[in-house]
Amino acid sequence: MNTKPAFQLFVEANQELLNCYNKTSAADFAKLSDSQKETTCSSQRERVKDLLRTNNLVMSNLVRERIEILKRLGAEQEIKIRE
Repeated sequence: MNTKPAFQLFVEANQELLNCYNKTSAADFAKLSDSQKETTCSSQRERVKDLLRTNNLVMSNLVRERIEILKRLGAEQEIKIRE
């Protein structure tokens, strides 16, 4: 089970996609055939698409994740105060 919030996973997946595309210059990418362009960074593109397909980025889920994070942070602070 992944403990990272959905939005964080989405941001990380998009960063991986950008990093992949940045490995190829625009001039070199333009020279690729259509099939080569389609396969370039395909796994990273699919990851972004999969995250969007799961529909976990809806506002209610994002708010719920933020509340859970705040609760965990509050509990950690409470423990530190008691120590």
